[in-house]
Amino acid sequence: MSIGIIPVFQPKFDDIRCATTGEGLLAELEILEDLADECTLPRLSSFADNREVPEDFDGDPEDLAERLGPFDEWFPCEEGLECVSSLLAQIEGNAEYAAEFEMADEIATELRELKRVMSLAAARQGRFRFEIA
Repeated sequence: MSIGIIPVFQPKFDDIRCATTGEGLLAELEILEDLADECTLPRLSSFADNREVPEDFDGDPEDLAERLGPFDEWFPCEEGLECVSSLLAQIEGNAEYAAEFEMADEIATELRELKRVMSLAAARQGRFRFEIA
């Protein structure tokens, strides 16, 4: 089972399914975050649960979730769509940026799929967040 970055929508749209695991996005997240910073875009992680882990915490992810409580923040799909579209445009349109990635083609494919599903959800006034799953 692969672990990656996927969008979760609110409300849940049963007919909108993301066809990527987001495994490449997670593997190359640091470079994507640096690219977002360089292009003055929001980071992908800014659309996810980025609460601080308490300094004294030493346990499993399940224990952390129990300690922090549920994460219930959602973001406008339009904002995420703009970020994903801009990152994709930078990677596809700038060979220097694309060269930063070990898997540039896979990253572009995964961003295209995020763009597709987020466009559908945005048209329905949906909200979203990214999760690692």
